[in-house]
Amino acid sequence: MGGGVTDECQQLGKVLGRARHFEGSGVLCTAPSSAPRFVVRGLTFAARDRRFMSTSPEIGPPLRIAIFNDSDVVLTTLRVWFETHGHTARTASVRDLQQPHDDVRQAIDGINAEVVVYDVALPFAASWDLLEVIRMGAGLDTIPFIVTTTNRGALDGAVHRDTGAFEVTGTPENLAEVLALVRDAAAHPAP
Repeated sequence: MGGGVTDECQQLGKVLGRARHFEGSGVLCTAPSSAPRFVVRGLTFAARDRRFMSTSPEIGPPLRIAIFNDSDVVLTTLRVWFETHGHTARTASVRDLQQPHDDVRQAIDGINAEVVVYDVALPFAASWDLLEVIRMGAGLDTIPFIVTTTNRGALDGAVHRDTGAFEVTGTPENLAEVLALVRDAAAHPAP
């Protein structure tokens, strides 16, 4: 598979299914054309709709985004989405955090992140509690966090309140909403 196809693109293609075609120059991947949609770990991808991998002329100023998630698929999808829209993204797996506050702080500082996209996964209550501990740490209270999940209703029920988390589905429209939330958070940072 030559033509400048990156390992990430090949990995994404393997994870998402039997990708028939890769576009060169970076990590743009085309989903299989045989199925109209397919689902991977709760994320729905449109097979014939490549808008989720296209760039937009209205990308705005480049942002630095730190992404925390338990799913390698979601980490790769969000990173590729943000990078194809002109931003810098760094990923870290929540399950690999040994010293949560310090590890999150290092990842944020490593790229001087302006916004954090942090996923609350199963078990929801424990994952939510971890996020709250991280947010209470020194130096993380001024950085905007976009909290995501794959099941907001279950998360809200598990923690007995409206979390305001954004439900990630992986559709092009949904990923565009995540990017809009990131841009808005960067434009209106906490004091």
